[in-house]
Amino acid sequence: MRTHVSLALALVCAAFMATSCSSSDSDASACVEKAGPASEAAVAGSAGYAEQCEVLLDGQVTETEYVQMLELTRDCFADYGVQMTIDDLPSPIDGLLRAVEITSTGSDEDFSAATVACEHKYVSFVTDNYLKARDQTMNPDLVAAAVACLSADGFTVKDDVTNLNGFIAGKNPPGQSEVEKCVSQGIEELWPDWDVPHEFAW
Repeated sequence: MRTHVSLALALVCAAFMATSCSSSDSDASACVEKAGPASEAAVAGSAGYAEQCEVLLDGQVTETEYVQMLELTRDCFADYGVQMTIDDLPSPIDGLLRAVEITSTGSDEDFSAATVACEHKYVSFVTDNYLKARDQTMNPDLVAAAVACLSADGFTVKDDVTNLNGFIAGKNPPGQSEVEKCVSQGIEELWPDWDVPHEFAW
């Protein structure tokens, strides 16, 4: 049995301008083609990912739509014998993404096929757009724990940190690896029984 833990599932770097799509597009292929030459856009366009395109047509992704697309991903995975559970609350790291745990009893090839068929189909563009449209806000207790950890390591941290990027400031700022280490340590201290994936949406 393999357990694959992911916070955001696939984060796509394609510059998808949802407002460039119109409701007159007959299918997702026509809509997604307007995203440009990015490889993920080409994959999505050739497959015709109607559900994602429908969500993106109005130019915004609500939390409800994001969760609904995760649920469609979960149901799709089940068709491939892959189990996916979705956390009830947003991650304390960013206040936006839902942690998921994905368990597969099949081969790596089967899991890869399920990922292409499900994750890319339902959440790749949606997750990226959902993140870009919102400010990430870390749990205040987690901020305090990470600040204490970074300060103990000799780094300078601003007083008004609210998200991951806020830690990287000051005369002696930490880098991403140092921030991720201290945030992960804070999670383990604050929620020792919660197996939150330590992945970060910078």
